[in-house]
Amino acid sequence: MFLTGCERNRDFVPFLRREIFSLGGKTNSMVGTIELQGKWSIKRDQFGELINTEGIQFDALTNVLTATYGEPKFYTGAYVGHGPVYLFPLTNVGISILVSATKSGAEVTLLKPM
Repeated sequence: MFLTGCERNRDFVPFLRREIFSLGGKTNSMVGTIELQGKWSIKRDQFGELINTEGIQFDALTNVLTATYGEPKFYTGAYVGHGPVYLFPLTNVGISILVSATKSGAEVTLLKPM
């Protein structure tokens, strides 16, 4: 597992766009969306990436993704380890994106197609 991250506040949207594109996803309508300022760390492996954000709220992030890819296709309510979880499917994105709420922001999982 490879770990990298951002130590200072900066706009998360251009970073997320690059990561989605690098895994084979579509990102064209993500250009020009609002800025989401915050920090993040990334864990990568052969299946995709796990991005933990700090200061980037779940609602703001899901609004950007919904504007780009349409309504999520799956939702689960909050549970002990996380807040709500949304799935933006492979059919809309080209990769699968799961977004869940955390205490400090949001967790984003990007999964390559198998």
